[in-house]
Amino acid sequence: MELEVFDVEEMKAKGDVEGLTQALHLADSSNARAAAAEALGEIGHVSAIGALVAALKGKRWDMRIFAAEVLSKLGWQPDTDEARIAYWIAREQWDRCVEIGVPAVEPLIAALKYEDWPARSAAAQALGEIGDARAVESLIASLEDQNDRVRRAVAEALGKLGWQPDTSETEVAYWVALHEWEKCVKIGTPAVKPLIAAFKVIDSAEWGNVVAALQKIGGAYVVEALIAALQDETDDRREAAAGALGEIGDTRAVEPLITALRDKSRWVRMKVIWSLRKIGAPAVPSLIAALRNSETNREAVVEALGEMRDVRAVEVLVAALKNEAAPMREAAAEALGKIGDVRAVKPLIAALGDEDRCVRKAAAMALGMIGDARAVTPLISALSDEDHSIRGAAAIALGQIGDARAVVPLLETLKDKEAWVRQATIWGLAKIGDARCVAPLIAALKDKRGDVRETAAEALGWIGDVRAVEPLIAALADRRVRRAVVQALGEIGDTRAVSSLLVALEDQDSLVREAAVKALAKLGDAQAVKPLVAALADKSSMVREAVARALDDLGWQPDTSEAGAAYWVAKQQWNRCVEIGATAVKPLIAVLEDDHWETRMAAARALDELAWQPDTSEIAVAYWIAKQEWDKCVEIGAPAVERLLVMLLDDNVNVRCAALESLERMYQSGQLDEVHKKMLTQVATKGSRDCRPAYEV
Repeated sequence: MELEVFDVEEMKAKGDVEGLTQALHLADSSNARAAAAEALGEIGHVSAIGALVAALKGKRWDMRIFAAEVLSKLGWQPDTDEARIAYWIAREQWDRCVEIGVPAVEPLIAALKYEDWPARSAAAQALGEIGDARAVESLIASLEDQNDRVRRAVAEALGKLGWQPDTSETEVAYWVALHEWEKCVKIGTPAVKPLIAAFKVIDSAEWGNVVAALQKIGGAYVVEALIAALQDETDDRREAAAGALGEIGDTRAVEPLITALRDKSRWVRMKVIWSLRKIGAPAVPSLIAALRNSETNREAVVEALGEMRDVRAVEVLVAALKNEAAPMREAAAEALGKIGDVRAVKPLIAALGDEDRCVRKAAAMALGMIGDARAVTPLISALSDEDHSIRGAAAIALGQIGDARAVVPLLETLKDKEAWVRQATIWGLAKIGDARCVAPLIAALKDKRGDVRETAAEALGWIGDVRAVEPLIAALADRRVRRAVVQALGEIGDTRAVSSLLVALEDQDSLVREAAVKALAKLGDAQAVKPLVAALADKSSMVREAVARALDDLGWQPDTSEAGAAYWVAKQQWNRCVEIGATAVKPLIAVLEDDHWETRMAAARALDELAWQPDTSEIAVAYWIAKQEWDKCVEIGAPAVERLLVMLLDDNVNVRCAALESLERMYQSGQLDEVHKKMLTQVATKGSRDCRPAYEV
């Protein structure tokens, strides 16, 4: 049945238990499934309750939860082990299943095939705790699960059951699940295929370890297997195989990689180019030859040659500047710029007159990269091009070449109507660094466009002329450019800026505060020490780290006071905090709400060593989150909700998932009010899609 057929209100009015049961199982929307479960509960007929009890075993996580919630509201009590187990699984109370023991084994085995990976992982863990050998066969099959966390949980469960692999195939799967790559290396050739398959499902952070394992195994079969994987149906695995071939660097991979430049995925092609560059010089002749093959993605070949920066490609790339296809000419110009050979200067000057604007822009940028003075006059002419992107590219190129002949034309171009051109011109003038540029750049601090004003501030910092100090201090009133102004004042190094930079230490923007810290360190003024010591308590870890480095530069030495402890916190020297003792507690507590989970956890461990205990629920929540002891947060209840919602946007996926699971448990037990339910829906949907869908309230 299609979603639109399920009119839950109509079915409820008719007492249509069968239709509502179908909606509960088949509706595509979590809202529709929740409404169907509620409707069955309102009907309350024995057949409706039976449908809800049956739904406790559904493969969809939300269907199980909705059914369990409605049954709970109805006062239903399971009267058999089978019903109890299904209910606790639906409630995700896996410890209850472990308490039940052997009768829970078969339902938990069934849960290994649920759609949601957290349930599969938890079921595997529970089976390991129960320790019944009947689970072994199903757990072995789950070593091939598509989720890395599930496979690890399965392998750990098998270990608890005392299982020993009886074939090299299962042994490899076991060690891959545990990320024991050295054990795979010892197995040798039989481990190659599973290791390559692991690319598809493990976190990309582990790819390097897998490649290292394959390299250690060695042999022709490794390269052949990776070459074969370039034909895999999944983009991610083809990309991973291409990267692995580059890491290994075997020249047998060159031709297959060149063929893979035709891959439909841009990401795969980029990885292929990276690998060809990694292989280096041996790949160049084959790439040059591939340009003559009409079946090759010749633009990608040209891009690869540019990335490899091999002068042997200059001649063929110059020829490509006359190709009938504009994208090919553009790619050739870009590649010649990267190679930087002066033989390309004249052909690129000619390309400044190309009919295609993208080619003209690429030629201008390439000439800037090469830096030959012969291009100055043609690039000055390009400042009048009808296309603003070419005018901007020419301004940047002239700055890269650095010839003073360009200053007057560039000053005129500062009046261009396009903001991008004015920005590029400012950059070009700053690179040339002529004294004539300073006054016009100071005037640009009042440009109508914020991005232009920001670039002008940056440029004045690069030039370093003290005439800019007072105008830059005045520009601190402009919030749009404040960070750039602070950085510029630090670059110029004039002590007149100290008082203004001290004010910037309290800016609302952490990036401005960080820039102010670095600028004060460069100025080296002693009056900055006391405010910088106070800034050790900044809520941003980046600012704190910058402050500690600045104090080092200024010769300040920490003592055993609270400020000294804050210094070691900023340095993340946790052992020094412990040595200081009780005075370190307050700075450590402040770091419990840091943006980075490693910092939070390290601070919590230091507090543990100091035998500290939280004295308020607010601090306790931060402490238990830092320690990643999520059950404690659930026990605290309502005071933990706001902080857990913040954790749904944490940088660490494991933290996001654990926070979401904690909130779900609080949702199920009625600890969330309507406001927090709505917040959970909104925030979890944005921040935790890689965990599981959020409740739709």
